[in-house]
Amino acid sequence: SPHLLLGRTGGGGSDLDRSIHTRRESQKLSAAPQVAFIPEESQPAAQVTSWGVSVCGDMLELLQGLCHMSVLGLFDFVDKRWELVVDYSRADKSSFSSILFSQNPVSAACHRWQFQIMALMVGCFYAYMGFQGIKAREVLMGEYSFGPYKHYRLETMLTRNGSERADVWGPGVSDFGVLGLSRCAPTLPVEQPSFSGPVGSSFVVSFPEGRSMTGWYLRSGAVNGSEPQDPKYFDVWATNDDIALGDGSCALARADGRWWERGDTTDWCGGRWVQVGSPKWGFMGFMRDGKAWDFRKIGIELPLDRGLLQTFILRPAPEEFDYAHIYNNFAGTMAGVFTVVAGVVSNHFPGVPPPPLVLGFHVGVRMLLMTSGAFVAIRMGQIHLVLEYFTKAVPDFFIVAMCLRQGPWVRQGLAAIVVVSFVGSIMLSLYSHSVVVLPSGIGMAFFGLSLLFLRALAIRRSKRLVREDQARYDRLYTSLVQAEDSKVEIEHLGKVVQMIGLDEKNNCQQYNHLLVSMLPPRQRTQHYRNSSTQIPVNPLFLDLDRVFIPGRTDPDSKVTSINQLYASAAISFKLMCPLIKAWAEKSDGMFKLRNRGGVSSDASSSESEPVFVKWNDVKGDADKMQQIVFPTLKRFGRAVEKLLRSYGHDPSKLLDICRHCIIFATVSDLTRALGSIITDENVRVERLKNRLSPDHSSDETGGYRDVCLNLRLVKKEAMSLGVDTHMCEVQLILLDFAKLRTSEGHKRYVEARNQLGV
Repeated sequence: SPHLLLGRTGGGGSDLDRSIHTRRESQKLSAAPQVAFIPEESQPAAQVTSWGVSVCGDMLELLQGLCHMSVLGLFDFVDKRWELVVDYSRADKSSFSSILFSQNPVSAACHRWQFQIMALMVGCFYAYMGFQGIKAREVLMGEYSFGPYKHYRLETMLTRNGSERADVWGPGVSDFGVLGLSRCAPTLPVEQPSFSGPVGSSFVVSFPEGRSMTGWYLRSGAVNGSEPQDPKYFDVWATNDDIALGDGSCALARADGRWWERGDTTDWCGGRWVQVGSPKWGFMGFMRDGKAWDFRKIGIELPLDRGLLQTFILRPAPEEFDYAHIYNNFAGTMAGVFTVVAGVVSNHFPGVPPPPLVLGFHVGVRMLLMTSGAFVAIRMGQIHLVLEYFTKAVPDFFIVAMCLRQGPWVRQGLAAIVVVSFVGSIMLSLYSHSVVVLPSGIGMAFFGLSLLFLRALAIRRSKRLVREDQARYDRLYTSLVQAEDSKVEIEHLGKVVQMIGLDEKNNCQQYNHLLVSMLPPRQRTQHYRNSSTQIPVNPLFLDLDRVFIPGRTDPDSKVTSINQLYASAAISFKLMCPLIKAWAEKSDGMFKLRNRGGVSSDASSSESEPVFVKWNDVKGDADKMQQIVFPTLKRFGRAVEKLLRSYGHDPSKLLDICRHCIIFATVSDLTRALGSIITDENVRVERLKNRLSPDHSSDETGGYRDVCLNLRLVKKEAMSLGVDTHMCEVQLILLDFAKLRTSEGHKRYVEARNQLGV
């Protein structure tokens, strides 16, 4: 435990190599080790410092250790290790399903093999799409878009006045033809068609030998007053089958329905026709049945001028297609592959960029490429593609934001990606009357639903792990509240807690002292003149103008250093020991004894029942006092887990690094101890949690119950040593609950906690 490096605390010290655990070793969350209490008579005598502070030998040794660490440049080693954890976010032992509930979800995910496999699969998918885009580009950029075909026709499906399909009786155009390599509408056809004219709602043009096309042209109606019959939406079809136009009656057999309800093939006048054009189109980005064009069912507005020529060229802007369908996909490939590489390598080489940064960079490149494609589409006047590209870029923006600024909001970001993608897909599909799919939305939806499913399994598994232990605790509590004496005592405890009036939901945090230098000049002068409020101050702090006001915290200055917390906790631990003994003496409190093997009972591999002894029975017996064990400071590994999983990287929320506990045979004894603590002038209780109340939900603590206090030391020694603002924890536990706590039960609780990621 890192506090051993901060000086000897009862059980002796430890060298640096043993204290600075590796990340893996520091995460071994077995039951908290115990350390023997050193009786006062065996400690060195107290000494008085040159500035008037009385310090016992044991405390002096601790302070010397802290000073020695500063001299060696080791005082910030815990903070540096924490920074390493934050920067590279080594994966902890929580379940994969809990990553969304951690404080660094993206970092936690990037170090998990499950996510790495997913990322590789996504990378492979985008690589496939990239190579498909290259093949599609060859088709789209070929000499001809379609052909050769013998017959082409333009079929009007919707007119300017709203008539559609069966209600349309003419094509609404005075001329129609296909474009060649020049991509210009010829004034005189290069190859005279064998037939050209309207047939029903279509305009048909036929060539005896067949002809390839790069687009088409049309000429609006030539007669004034024909504007309502102008085509608002039309399909261009082609076939090599022999067709029988006859008197045109075959064209009258038009199906009912909406104008967009048709596939890309149709039967008409004896031939099988394939679609080769529409007013607006996009690109599939991959080959489907040898096709790369995606004809959208989007209406247009032709000019009102009569007989005006309009050309439609089937050829994408090369840079637009490259940005949106090739480079974009390969950027997705690099995002998946390089993120996995960074996640694996960064565990061994800290100099490698963090995986979230790698992921965010490549997804950002992908977003910029898609945005560039959108700007090219703006230049080309393809508004429908602009909307599509920007909609595809939005999810990438959220991913970049989640990588750069992690936190609990990532869950909302993931949900936003799914919502934006699906809403965007629906809106684009409704707008174009075609199915538009955004792969990022599908991928994120699958990822999110998978995590939610795994989360549900983890919750179920965690509940199953602690179900038996919780049932034992619940049965014990039920027996207490059913016994008349215990029931009365629990009710009395509740009244005492209510009378004390401390809110158990009080948002306690660790704050720094308010410095005298922060006071207005007049108050500062008054403080220095009022000698009655002064406490002994080291002259060094006077020279540095770092004199603090005893007992006053600065609400704008939270503790941000874990090293500071552990140093304060180590000093507070020493100062708390006499108080813990005094409270136990007044209330018949008990402490745990070592077992016969010389190891604390809860650290033993056996499940033998732990032994507790009243302090009043052993306080005069040096041999028995040597057998008493007390909790150590909170393990650094567990502190890191709480910071990562629950506290948002905020060290000021760690309130239980310094912790003590007292065991009681009855609720009445526990209540007496609570009264002693509340009325003790040496401490100030900030928060009180009565888990023995019937209103407490046992699900929150796996059935375990106690009375938990968060308090500060306000006695003169604490003020002199600067720990009077440090928050400590004291647990008041009933003997029956303490006996039920076993090492195996604690292991199950830790595993359940890891499943939930809390």
